Amino acid sequence: MYQMNEGSLAIPAQWRDESLHVFVLPDETTNLVVNRTPTESGQTPESVYKKTLEQFSTHLNGYKEVLAWELTLAGAPAPALEYTWQSPEGQMHQVVVMQVRGSLLLTFTITAADVLSDIRKAELLAVIETFKTTEPPVAPEDKVGRDAR
Repeated sequence: MYQMNEGSLAIPAQWRDESLHVFVLPDETTNLVVNRTPTESGQTPESVYKKTLEQFSTHLNGYKEVLAWELTLAGAPAPALEYTWQSPEGQMHQVVVMQVRGSLLLTFTITAADVLSDIRKAELLAVIETFKTTEPPVAPEDKVGRDAR
């Protein structure tokens, strides 16, 4: 069962969850996107982060790294990167915070058209830092076994 704020869906087990959460700030030029991407089996978190960062520099036109550092999300390290690049719509200023959780790469991406102010960046990073993990969903077969006790 896939749970969302508005309700739930009975998604077949063989389907992969790559859902996005998009939050647009009142200025309508800044947003926060949270997504989850399955990782390849056997990859270390460090190799997942490295591969992701290589994709940025390869695929984003005019990519320029501004700052790299590490945050802590839900008690675990989370690499963060601030960068700019040129999209067809104009200059983009982004901050990405990444964390591997199980077999998923969670990315929290702040995007601002043109320039991301230090104040706005701090506000959005504070929101990202409120991330807390939830218990993994219970598989139907596990739930049945537990309810039977």
